[in-house]
Amino acid sequence: EMALSAGQEVGCPIVGELVLESPLILDEAALQIQVTIGAVDDDGHREVAIYSQPETTRDDDSEATCHGRG
Repeated sequence: EMALSAGQEVGCPIVGELVLESPLILDEAALQIQVTIGAVDDDGHREVAIYSQPETTRDDDSEATCHGRG
């Protein structure tokens, strides 16, 4: 749903494929979630990726976890 919503914001209302890489566990810990949308390619498609990072580490250089891309 996050990928679909982000795509709709940029005029791409269809998610053709989304490969799940890691579960996104929502519990009581605060998370920073980022959905990135790439530029339009020659076929009119855009890449999408969903990342998360614990809120407590957002100011350091730790890497975010990729949960899915397509």
